[in-house]
Amino acid sequence: RKYDRVAACLPNDVDIVVALLACARLGAIWVGVNRPLAAPEKAFILQDSGATIYLTDMPGCEEIEPQRENLPALKRVLCVDPASSTSAWHGLLNATAPEQCPVVSVDSFEPAAIAYTSGTTGKPKGAVHSHHNILLPGAIHVHKGSFGPDCPQGVMLPLTILNLMVLAPMVAFQNGSCCVCMDSLKPEDIARWVREERVGHFASVPTLIQDLLTS
Repeated sequence: RKYDRVAACLPNDVDIVVALLACARLGAIWVGVNRPLAAPEKAFILQDSGATIYLTDMPGCEEIEPQRENLPALKRVLCVDPASSTSAWHGLLNATAPEQCPVVSVDSFEPAAIAYTSGTTGKPKGAVHSHHNILLPGAIHVHKGSFGPDCPQGVMLPLTILNLMVLAPMVAFQNGSCCVCMDSLKPEDIARWVREERVGHFASVPTLIQDLLTS
């Protein structure tokens, strides 16, 4: 429901983007949990954010189970398997008709997501972002004409990080282009996606750019 925290620890695929958009429509608050974190670190974010639902893959479900006794607010762990249309997540999606979806009034300046800091000097801290925050960079790109519908946006860095949601899917949806979710950091995989999907732009880090240049 509105203001519930929905945590997601998933690969770069369609499902994690659907989850963010669903939270926005409901007025729920999306919380990204980075996949490389250790189980106790993930449990801290779930506990600190007060997450009531946790969307993760099968290894993530097994990993968090021993931590459940320390997570009283967590009501449900939902398995999401991008390779299977019969997972609990896909079962819910397939069983729900569009006309059943509630229409919720959501103010653009209400909380939409919590982005956690890296925690290098202590426990990670949650920074709350509004719907306005999340949409503003894309709106600026559209106003400036930075990208158009013919420039697919690629994303290879983790979509569990809110910045990447803002810089790729949200930009793509606002300028009418495609967003290509790339679930690999290997240069040969990235190059294949760029070639086959005609990716025109992506954000990355220097190490990956170096790998692409030298591969």
